[in-house]
Amino acid sequence: MDQLGASTSAVLDRDAPSLLPQLFATLVVSMGTFSLGTVLGYAAPASPQLVDNSTHVSNLHITLEENAWFSSIMCIGALAGGPLGGVLMKNLGRKGTIIASCIPYLSGWILIAFAQNFAMLLSGRILTGLSVGISSILTIPFIAEFSSANIRGALCSVSQLSLSLGTLYAFTFGAALNHWPWLAIVCMLPTVMHLIGAFFIKESPYVLLAKGRNEEARDSLQFYRGKNYNVEDEMNYISEFLNASKQNKKLQLKDLKKPYIFKPLLISLPLMFFQQFSGVTAITFNIIFIFKETGSTLSDSLSSIIIGIVQVVSTVIVIFIIDKAGRRFLLFLSSGCMSLALMGLGIFFYLKSNNSELAETLRWLPLLTLTVYIFSYAIGFASIPGMILSELIPPNIKEWAVSTGAIFKWISSFIVTVTFSPLQQALGDFSAYFFFCGMNALAFVFCFLFVPETKGKTLEEIGAQFRKKETKPSTNLEIYTVKTTKSFTTDGV
Repeated sequence: MDQLGASTSAVLDRDAPSLLPQLFATLVVSMGTFSLGTVLGYAAPASPQLVDNSTHVSNLHITLEENAWFSSIMCIGALAGGPLGGVLMKNLGRKGTIIASCIPYLSGWILIAFAQNFAMLLSGRILTGLSVGISSILTIPFIAEFSSANIRGALCSVSQLSLSLGTLYAFTFGAALNHWPWLAIVCMLPTVMHLIGAFFIKESPYVLLAKGRNEEARDSLQFYRGKNYNVEDEMNYISEFLNASKQNKKLQLKDLKKPYIFKPLLISLPLMFFQQFSGVTAITFNIIFIFKETGSTLSDSLSSIIIGIVQVVSTVIVIFIIDKAGRRFLLFLSSGCMSLALMGLGIFFYLKSNNSELAETLRWLPLLTLTVYIFSYAIGFASIPGMILSELIPPNIKEWAVSTGAIFKWISSFIVTVTFSPLQQALGDFSAYFFFCGMNALAFVFCFLFVPETKGKTLEEIGAQFRKKETKPSTNLEIYTVKTTKSFTTDGV
């Protein structure tokens, strides 16, 4: 064993995987979620301008009812984008799907920027939503497939950081420009960068191996691990994993009874549900309207920018702690704190609706509770449900599973967003916040009872847990496993 350890150390000294290629590819792929963030963030500054028509940038004016559809119709596009993304991922691969996803993004932003009527606005939102649906199922699976086990959580979290930065980008330029058509043009620029960057990365080695393109897969893995890394052990490891998955290549309804399929689905799909019923999409889309209702002394734009900054900072924190703190703990912390924050927000609006003098004293409370809420969402439910789905689902049904997850997610998102304002008008502002408070409390219980910990495990080891097989790697695979959990070199991209 000492000899094996010495041999492994010698290999590691000269042959450690490189971080830079993986980081470079992660940044390129995550520009998709940056673009997604601009779509989510656009409605907050643009909606008041379109409703109030205070900037007089065009003759286009929409009502509050139309604005509810303007904000939420993106989810319908995303609902269609999820299944389409699954088809594209299977037929075009991960890289080809990135390129294809940029077309609706660009077309949608152009329609919004030059909109002359409400129908053009809706068409643009649907098209950008289509790409949102594709990006939401593509980014994390792609990153999970090319990243090494001990930094997979951190690299997957970069996608959520990009989403947060995209939302902040839209909030900031929305406040600076105060001009919704120009804001649409500015929001289009990250997609252009995403499209260009896609030509400088490699296809997923998993996809290439699954298609029998072994030499291309080896070149791809070499690109992601660095020029000095010996990829043969890992190539064998991935091949064995894919071969085991091919036993059920064609998914049939009876296959859903198999533990290695239905158990991951029973964990992943409820997480997608709770992610949306945390209320985050509805609150993000309407955040400026929320601040208007509070009577805060801070300007609405400044308040929304503060929330955006909090989202970015909290996501950066997650990148550094997720592979140490673990997925379960962060989900507990996220859902528990969101529930408490929304309880506080609900109490404020309840006092305000009853004309309580205490509400005037507590005008600082909404900004504090929304800050805690956004921070809590970002450290857990923002990215971990998608990460869990990518980690638990076996590769032979991954495209189908992520498409199903996307459908589930965006139906939930549409329901939450389109009913948010009517619920407030019918039952009072506080009703929506108390409802979401309860949903986050249920999410806490669900995570405690059912969600497994996956930190530091390879995708193959996670799959073996659900197949109830012990992993007994050979000496070569032991060396491979040690290598992927050690320090990284920083030799070039």
